[in-house]
Amino acid sequence: MKWSFDSIAEPNLPNPFQPGHLKIKWLNPQWEDRFLKAIVKVNQLFQEYKIRKGDLVAVSGEQLPQIFAALMMAWNTGAVPMLINPHWKSHHIADVLSRFNPKLFLHLNPFEENISFPHFQLTDENLAHLNGNQLPDFRPQINLSDPATILFTSGSTGVPKAVVHQWSQHYFSAAGIVQHFNLTPEHAWMASLPIFHTGGLAIFFRCAFFGMTMIVPESMEQWLSGTGPFEHTVYSFVPTQLWRLIQHPDYVEKLRRSKAILLGGSHVPDSLLQECINLNLPVYTSYGSTEMASTICCTASSSVNDLQTAGKVLPYREICTDDHGEILVRGKTLFVGYLENEKVVPAVDENGWFHTGDSGEQDEKGRWIISGRIDNMFISGGENIQPEIIEKVLMRLPEISEAIVVPVEDTEYGHRPVAFISTTAEWNQDLIDKLKSHAKKFLPGLFRPVAYFPFPRNIKNHLKWSRKELAEYAGRLYQENIK
Repeated sequence: MKWSFDSIAEPNLPNPFQPGHLKIKWLNPQWEDRFLKAIVKVNQLFQEYKIRKGDLVAVSGEQLPQIFAALMMAWNTGAVPMLINPHWKSHHIADVLSRFNPKLFLHLNPFEENISFPHFQLTDENLAHLNGNQLPDFRPQINLSDPATILFTSGSTGVPKAVVHQWSQHYFSAAGIVQHFNLTPEHAWMASLPIFHTGGLAIFFRCAFFGMTMIVPESMEQWLSGTGPFEHTVYSFVPTQLWRLIQHPDYVEKLRRSKAILLGGSHVPDSLLQECINLNLPVYTSYGSTEMASTICCTASSSVNDLQTAGKVLPYREICTDDHGEILVRGKTLFVGYLENEKVVPAVDENGWFHTGDSGEQDEKGRWIISGRIDNMFISGGENIQPEIIEKVLMRLPEISEAIVVPVEDTEYGHRPVAFISTTAEWNQDLIDKLKSHAKKFLPGLFRPVAYFPFPRNIKNHLKWSRKELAEYAGRLYQENIK
């Protein structure tokens, strides 16, 4: 595939792959062996299928040894890795891949769909016979203007879009957060988010560009059950991850000693923030997007006033709102465009602003308060209902760890809100009555959910729930309840 971008007039980018610069700490020695064997195998596949500079290579999986091997060998040849969410259904992955026709698809999960290009499953069985000492020459040549990655938007409200980033955008994204936290090579960042998610990929680039250690555990429990050291470690979590970890007193003591705990991915419940303050955890809230190569804004402290916001904009980014309250962003971290029909299509207005689809406002101290997604809004009885407003109110209850509100069709009102709830309490009628009473006290009539349900087990949550799938499921439940 031919890529055409404007040249970038910036100082020379530090090569993240120079000897001694990229430091990965595998907590399981077998994972390092798997990583080295995967490099050997991917190199063989690249030679077999003649993968060259600019070629598109699709990669899907959660096990970091194989995925990092695929990424590094892609960068070594100048190919462009396209990271696919492994939790998508196989037919959905096949549909997405058919839109882009990569030269090779590397995956960890079984894949039996019919596709027109070669694919290979990087399982332990398929790597066992290889010698991890027979490594290929590894000398990636990094150019600021070259495409580095293709990530997909979450698709939580529609069809996922293929987001193209150059190396420069990943560098400046990393530089802004490193400056914000005054990080140095003595610090380490935990690989605590999936690599196919912009927050997980950003961890790799932060460590690679700035010489920090990336710690790769099999699980957070494995790391926090160990001996550390914990003092110079940074963590990136979505709220649900942190909520589960702080239920263990031993983990809390170790998390308290960390450099920073960065929260993002969704609205953080007030109950979780208060618990973090009570536990004296170094928590920071943030706002980011795939198109801006992860974090855009971040709080400067763990004070209660700061944590009620997403903080101020980081270096190398700009942010504002238009006349309708939509958040616009631009800067050195902004993506090149969406990949469509073998072309990269820019997605900015005449002034270079990207329209995020999020709504929000800036407070008197320059901190940003994010209201929610504009396209989540629906109309009920002629009134605009923003689900995130309802969700924030419901999550004020200390026993509610997560809430998502979706619309269901209603003959009289057009649509009505229904809430899915995750709770630390027992799910029973008393809890539902408490939720109803709380909503009645703090929400106007049309904003009050007409039904409450626990999150479904058959619709998995991988950082973000699909509002579309939840709305379809809620519609069926609501109709059954009416009957």
